Amino acid sequence: MFHNNKAIAFGIGKEKEAEHSIYSAIVNQKYASGKLKQSQAERMIFDNFRKLYGEPEPITKEIAMFRIMLAEKMETGKISQSEADYLIAKKESEVAERLKEIQIKEEQRFKEDASRRALIELQQRQLANQQQANEIAQRQASSQALLGVANFINQQTYQQQLIQSLNKPFSMNCWSNGHYTNCQQQ
Repeated sequence: MFHNNKAIAFGIGKEKEAEHSIYSAIVNQKYASGKLKQSQAERMIFDNFRKLYGEPEPITKEIAMFRIMLAEKMETGKISQSEADYLIAKKESEVAERLKEIQIKEEQRFKEDASRRALIELQQRQLANQQQANEIAQRQASSQALLGVANFINQQTYQQQLIQSLNKPFSMNCWSNGHYTNCQQQ
């Protein structure tokens, strides 16, 4: 692209950027020598950019098409160079403002996403804590139930032993021949 009659190279990777810069410089030379019109040079540089990088972002494409349109209008005498410079500066300012708005929205979305992630993590921790508390309560309930069963069994065993011992005759009079003898259940 051209701005103030200078080639502007678009590029991301170093090899592609270098290739595009060289191509832009060659096109700029042809334009400067009068072999190309500005609109042709703008279009060639934009087409080379698309060939190297694929279809550009909508905003990049919008500016490139606007530059080509302004160059065509200057060539037909519909606008002067100073008007074209003013219009491109205005367009770039508008685009910069839109980019700023997009960036602000993306930052807001990022913050909202971060808040949602933090809330989800908190809820997951709370759920894990609740599950842990439920497991502990379940173990305690199981322990209490086992203790209750054990107590019940002990009571039953004691009662059975007591009943059995009561059912057997037992002599309290173990007096024999003037002294107590070994008292046993009979």
